[in-house]
Amino acid sequence: MSETKKIRPDETGAEISGAPSVGGAPLSVPLFFSSDINVTRIISVTSEESRLDTNYFYSRPTHALIYKVSGTMVCYYNDAATGKPKELEFSKNDIVYIPKGMTYRSRLKSEGRYIIINFETADGYPAEDIFAASFENHSNLYSLFSKCAEEWLFKDSAHILSCKSYVYKILALMARALDGSDAATRRRIAPSLEYLHSHISDPSLDTARLAAASGLSEAQFRRLFEKIYIVPPRRYIISVRISAAKDLLENQTGVAETAKIVGFTDAESFARLFRRETGATPYDFFKYGDPAKRN
Repeated sequence: MSETKKIRPDETGAEISGAPSVGGAPLSVPLFFSSDINVTRIISVTSEESRLDTNYFYSRPTHALIYKVSGTMVCYYNDAATGKPKELEFSKNDIVYIPKGMTYRSRLKSEGRYIIINFETADGYPAEDIFAASFENHSNLYSLFSKCAEEWLFKDSAHILSCKSYVYKILALMARALDGSDAATRRRIAPSLEYLHSHISDPSLDTARLAAASGLSEAQFRRLFEKIYIVPPRRYIISVRISAAKDLLENQTGVAETAKIVGFTDAESFARLFRRETGATPYDFFKYGDPAKRN
């Protein structure tokens, strides 16, 4: 019987409050996220659809970072250290890293989409196993993956540099989220995150209100927030609103109603911001879906 791969708990046995997880178990920091990584080449960035009639047996020629947009997949492989068979299941909003040279078989449990970044590094990652985790700040990560896919799709003279910058931002965001030393900071600002998600429809939602929810000054809150999430609180609020708007529009919620649900007082200002952030109009998303999910 194969060993089901779960994420690795902290070696002390202590759970990391607010930390990423798979299957509800806490994570320690994988070695490859603690390394000085030199991304030398972006091979491809694509948004792909997986179908139930498709199974893969694969030996990876490159490193891969994957954002699972929807659906569920299981990977089967042998542990690099012990040689024992393992399986890893990942689904919506999970982030997956598959190292170069990894041989594995995958099976779909439900159809869905994913964004995959294939890349090379100057030196191999010290990690040799597949790694996956769920992050509470997945909307921010999804935004970075989507923007990277858009850069690759609409290639301009700087798209390679831009895609590399997104890979570094993704890795940095994951590394900080996986760092157990940030647990106290996460707990300190947790009330603010709860307030944000429960008041997303409030047009007056701003940094001051989030700071007050945790009993902090704006300056204190902004410093702690940016330590964890990299971006300023205002930018994070926009990211959460745009992510929610995408889901609503793709599920056939009208533009005006979507604008109201995600905290805008009028559809026009919502449409302007949405287009600035995504490169598409809300109506495009309503009618055709996310361009990053279309090949």
